[in-house]
Amino acid sequence: MKLAIGGATGLVGAEVLRQALTSKAITSVVAIGRRPASAPEGLDPDGTKLVNVVLSDMKTYPEEERRKLEGVGACIWTIAITPRKSKDHEFEKVREVAQDYAMAALKTLVEVRGKADGAGKPLRFVYFSGVAAERDQSKTPRLMPEYALMRTPLIPLLTATVQGEGENLLLKYAASSNGAAEVCVTKPGFIMGPNFIGRGAVSAVSNAVSLPSVKVEDCAAASLKQCVEGIEKEPLENADLVEIGGRYYKEIMG
Repeated sequence: MKLAIGGATGLVGAEVLRQALTSKAITSVVAIGRRPASAPEGLDPDGTKLVNVVLSDMKTYPEEERRKLEGVGACIWTIAITPRKSKDHEFEKVREVAQDYAMAALKTLVEVRGKADGAGKPLRFVYFSGVAAERDQSKTPRLMPEYALMRTPLIPLLTATVQGEGENLLLKYAASSNGAAEVCVTKPGFIMGPNFIGRGAVSAVSNAVSLPSVKVEDCAAASLKQCVEGIEKEPLENADLVEIGGRYYKEIMG
């Protein structure tokens, strides 16, 4: 499978890239972002498995870059402004990054796939959201309410609810695509990096305050499994990422 990764230089995206380059099920990887991603040492020695699509405008894909996306069967989208960093930006910018960038990528990938060999098979699109995202826009999220509601519009308004808004838009697009796209949203809690000290303690504290935690390698592995083997559940809650990712990570790493 040819896999696209949105945001392959970030915490989650970099781990997705590492595992994708390791996985025998992934034949090639296209990293989408504002700057090129590099393969971890030893994982793409001849430089043939990883290709970069570098965009100055994340909502516009020039023809030269679109050609690199031909044959992509799935995409894992990790680009967003985190809740902590969102305070440093105008809210419309946060909305643009969380929603517009993802929608532009999904639509472009579906258009390109429809003209290539993948026509007739759905594009699998895994969108990283967050545990606090609320799809039901009539409800007030417990954590950072405005941000959480905004992230949910990318999935269909079938549940009508932005973070929650972002989810609704993507799902709605997939539902009206006549089988051209499938969307799966992941909803991790606190994501612990590979070198994070005191993972056990953080996990205990997170659970105590009702904010679950998950290892970044489990997030990546669970999302890769949805791309390679098919979407088994939507959304993937934090507990699903821990359980599914924990098992599949062992398969990827042998």
